Amino acid sequence: MKTKEEPLTPDFPSRDTEPFRVPDGYFEGLTNRILSALPDPPADAPQPPTVSLMEKVKPLIYLAAAFLGMVLLFKGLSALRPADRTTEQPLYVQHATTPSAAADDEADFLDYLEAQYADLFFSDDINEWE
Repeated sequence: MKTKEEPLTPDFPSRDTEPFRVPDGYFEGLTNRILSALPDPPADAPQPPTVSLMEKVKPLIYLAAAFLGMVLLFKGLSALRPADRTTEQPLYVQHATTPSAAADDEADFLDYLEAQYADLFFSDDINEWE
């Protein structure tokens, strides 16, 4: 029969007790003890440089100037474009033929089509009239 095993660390505290404790009176005067342990600064130690207000604001001024420059650049470039944008530009290129020559070619083609297919389309109507 199996017996209950012994714990590996018999002196381990139970869950009910607090495993970590602070000595009594430890936090009383802790700040004073820490400050007294710090070394005093030497008298000839350099002081940290002071930053003026202008040095703090200078990057913001540069940023504003950059945006203003971009706006002026775009305004200047838009002034170079032609003012009349309402004129429509053709989307096609017209060949060098004259309008009358093109109309004559279309009329000749329509006459050819009528001659070829007139018999097919109107043959029933012609037979009825006869």
